[in-house]
Amino acid sequence: MGVHHGLAQLVGGRTGIPHGLANALILPHAIRFNSDAVPSELRRLGQALGDADDPAGAVDRLLVRLGLPTRLSDCGVTDEDVDAVVRLSQSSPGVQANPKPVSEKDARAILEAAW
Repeated sequence: MGVHHGLAQLVGGRTGIPHGLANALILPHAIRFNSDAVPSELRRLGQALGDADDPAGAVDRLLVRLGLPTRLSDCGVTDEDVDAVVRLSQSSPGVQANPKPVSEKDARAILEAAW
């Protein structure tokens, strides 16, 4: 899941939110983005979380069960932060290592879904 880790590094570096929290908030949206690229891996993840048919939803529900924020905006991330991270996304090794290519438009869609 290169894109979620790469974007989380950029978000955390810009805003100071903890890296693990940024990962958790972006992960379900990265799962949805990558669902057609690595379906068997995501199915296994979903099985581990109790929902093989909806691994992204399983992560969303886990955030709620743990009492964590569910949106980047809940953590003080602004739309200006999203814009800056989108601009930086193409130089991120994590984003570049994603199982399928990630354009700036894709990075924006993932971040806006998490925002």
